[in-house]
Amino acid sequence: MISDVFGRFELAGLPAGRHALRAESAGYEMVFGELEVPGDPDFLVLLTRVEVEDPLALGRVTGRVTEEGADQGLSDVEITVLGETQVRTISTGRGRFNLTDLEPGLAEIRFTRLGYAPRTAALIVRPGRAVELFASMSTDPIELDPIEVTVRSSFLERNGFYERADLGWGDQYTRRNLDAINPGVLSDVVRRTGGLRVVRNNTGNTVAVSARRDSFSGGGCVLPVYVDGLRVYNPDLDQYSPETIDAMEIYQGIGTPLRYSMLNPCGVVLIWTR
Repeated sequence: MISDVFGRFELAGLPAGRHALRAESAGYEMVFGELEVPGDPDFLVLLTRVEVEDPLALGRVTGRVTEEGADQGLSDVEITVLGETQVRTISTGRGRFNLTDLEPGLAEIRFTRLGYAPRTAALIVRPGRAVELFASMSTDPIELDPIEVTVRSSFLERNGFYERADLGWGDQYTRRNLDAINPGVLSDVVRRTGGLRVVRNNTGNTVAVSARRDSFSGGGCVLPVYVDGLRVYNPDLDQYSPETIDAMEIYQGIGTPLRYSMLNPCGVVLIWTR
């Protein structure tokens, strides 16, 4: 409690019983006493002036910060003297700190550290003298944003699936995407891709055909199919059950990865099984 400019103060909400009382001010002797509640609501505290050589001499505050409930020093606590000058320091590995060159008078000192509740202490800085201050800090759990964990297939990782997906070219379907689509046959996934149609070739197999024209035939270009990195000749898309597929990639035209576009510029279908 800090008195006002007239020296008045009010202590409210004290429980019944005896309470230790301490009064101090810069340039005066510190006074100790006891206050009984309930009792006389009005009382007077008399302070005796102390003669000092230089009342404007700078003072110092030293002390130690510990964790509440333990005698272990707390390191890396930022200790700041509030006010215009904003004098600050950091506690050592043993929790010790030292604030120097402080103006005499009332000072508010704030203690902050990540993971601990901040606290503020008020004390009187004595001219030309050192005042010792001990403080404890209680832990204050920090609520962090939830962490989303994604488990990736190491097989797909090694074969560049996620790297190609990050580039944003083509259409990629993960197992989760396939579950959401719930295709009856694998060619249903191709039908969802713009610029492609599903037809049967002369052997009766279901294939994906791009609207891009083949330079040799002048007609639609059949997309080659790779399963687990190996080219499948004369494939039938619907021979692969959707439940056995871990991921699927469909590329067309200039969006086709270089490795595959050199063999067929129309595009490619990449199937990765479980």
